[in-house]
Amino acid sequence: MKRDTTGDGNFDKFSSEELFALAKERARQEKRALREASKAEILELRKQRKKLVVQTKKALAEIDARIVAMGGAVRNVATTNRRGVSETILELVGQAGEITRKDLKEQMKARGFNTTHLSQNLAYLKRNGRVKSPKRSVYTV
Repeated sequence: MKRDTTGDGNFDKFSSEELFALAKERARQEKRALREASKAEILELRKQRKKLVVQTKKALAEIDARIVAMGGAVRNVATTNRRGVSETILELVGQAGEITRKDLKEQMKARGFNTTHLSQNLAYLKRNGRVKSPKRSVYTV
């Protein structure tokens, strides 16, 4: 393929196939440059999002703590996923050594968790061997 090395922009010396190949290469370069610019912008936006999430969680935790201190219950939608609930249950059971379902429920509520499905969460952890139940409604790790 002949290249226009003079820089005068005269493309008359190129065949249509060569011009087509040049256009395709230029389109690929532009697409690659656009993709790289998008990647950089996405990374920056993710950093901003992460920072906002941290700030929001801190503010919500402070508000929740004040609500709980005043005797109110907190519904925390963000922490109701099974992993967060399960890990909190394991943490509380591990700290206590042995804990009743009633005490566990009170502590979970104090931390702002919805305890409606606590029995199912405990059954799930038992099935997977992560907690044991030596007696009815008593749990150990």
